[in-house]
Amino acid sequence: MVVYSETSRGIRVIRFRKANFREQSAMSKKPDPEMTDADNPAWTEAMFKQAVHVDDLSDSLRDKLRRSPRGPQKAPRKMSTTIRLSPEVVTAFRAVGGGWQTRIDQALKAWLKMHPQS
Repeated sequence: MVVYSETSRGIRVIRFRKANFREQSAMSKKPDPEMTDADNPAWTEAMFKQAVHVDDLSDSLRDKLRRSPRGPQKAPRKMSTTIRLSPEVVTAFRAVGGGWQTRIDQALKAWLKMHPQS
């Protein structure tokens, strides 16, 4: 996913990240007529012609649209790591729903309490 604005010197990338699974799925599918929003229709050519570039917005409006930086985390930070898990473990944790990685972390912490080192 790329958010950009055009400048006199070319295109300025504001934000760039890989599309997540849901976004990739949504982009590859045709819209479901029952899920379309009458209050938010697909853009027409006329709407695109009326659109205003980010650079043409007032400074105050641009400041309101800009994301504020994330503050310090309240809880201790976690370490990013890569581990290999058996398919049945991943399937079972994912089947319960979102937050499956947190639940794996909690299960590992519980194991550590039951098996103290030294």
